[in-house]
Amino acid sequence: MASNFPLNTDDSKPSISLNAEQVRYIKIVKSKILDGTYRLITIPCLCGSDGKDDVTITDKDRYGFDIGSKLCANCGLIRSERIFDEASTIGFYTHEYRKIYQPDESGAEALFSDQNKRGEVFYALFQKEIGNICNATVFEIGCGAGGILYPFYKAGYTTEGIDYDKEHLEYGKTKGLNLQFGDYKEAVPRQSKDIIILSHVLEHMSNPVRELNDIFEKIKDNGYLILEVPGIFCIHTMYFDPIVYFQNAHVYSFYKDYLVKIAEQIGVTVKYADERATLILQKPVGWRRNETLTLTDPRLKAKSAEIKSYLYNNYIKNKFKISPYYWKYLFFTTLRNLKLIK
Repeated sequence: MASNFPLNTDDSKPSISLNAEQVRYIKIVKSKILDGTYRLITIPCLCGSDGKDDVTITDKDRYGFDIGSKLCANCGLIRSERIFDEASTIGFYTHEYRKIYQPDESGAEALFSDQNKRGEVFYALFQKEIGNICNATVFEIGCGAGGILYPFYKAGYTTEGIDYDKEHLEYGKTKGLNLQFGDYKEAVPRQSKDIIILSHVLEHMSNPVRELNDIFEKIKDNGYLILEVPGIFCIHTMYFDPIVYFQNAHVYSFYKDYLVKIAEQIGVTVKYADERATLILQKPVGWRRNETLTLTDPRLKAKSAEIKSYLYNNYIKNKFKISPYYWKYLFFTTLRNLKLIK
């Protein structure tokens, strides 16, 4: 199986269609990398493996950045071969990230709408699994335009959000949301929030275990974290082709069992978890920080071979267009383009 990897070659060409604005901002980022404005560094796997048996899954990301992805043979976690250092990360998310990932043709309104749909799912899931919490404060880290918060806001929760994208924050404010620019670590006092939402943010963080500890310090005793990342085992339903899943901004690619293991080891309670990698975690009374993990569980090691097989099989299915999810997506996209459905 290892001989089937990497799934692509580093030819600096994108694996997805891009508009002119995306191409322009990708060139800007590549230029900043070349002149040293943005610095790339390497990172180890969270399990501490020496990496000698790791498998290179891709040699480039979907945008054509020569940043590959490696699969850890010890625990099944996938990580970027190189990531931006801290200062470069702030610059990238402030100036270029949204221009590449959500180009202007979609706009803040479209982003808000997409986020709102996911927010409705989060709200319904929370009500089902936990129930209503009177007078609760819901805070979202990396809120973008604030659409995820909107269903909670309409339900009467006190909602707040923070992000580095001023343009999208301003749009969210027009919806009545309390959104601010900056870093949550400076803006949020300890034990001040009942619920924190971290949706598609943890995979962007270079030290996710430390970040989770930092976040739980901001949550009140018995409070909750609604966590979601793009789960590896859902690539076939959402991305179809693994090649278009891997992107330079994602530091780690998680799966449900890995996140559950981390949650258990840092001492929080898993109230809900699914393979999409959506979790609801609760902070117990008396919780204390714990950044020391033991990720040598043989069940995690077995996931490495499972993930490798899963990625290759879906790569082949997409290459020969035999994925039922691809055809389902194409069918409904065609109906929407013809304005036969919304």
